[in-house]
Amino acid sequence: MRYLFFMLIPLSFISCARETEIRYKEVFIPSKCEIVKRHRPDTNGSVLEQIIKLLGYIELLEKDIKICRGEYE
Repeated sequence: MRYLFFMLIPLSFISCARETEIRYKEVFIPSKCEIVKRHRPDTNGSVLEQIIKLLGYIELLEKDIKICRGEYE
């Protein structure tokens, strides 16, 4: 009788369980990008020259990232 009691309690909760929920989620798969590493510009010279060099460097990095993502210009 004791075993029957312990079997009925879990069975009563199983009947109240929710239905399985299916969720679809976008998955990103990493891919290797064949781009040569760029060297950072030197910090020699005036501040204005450094800013111009850094802006050019940033534009080149953004271009490389777009190529890796497949966003061609």
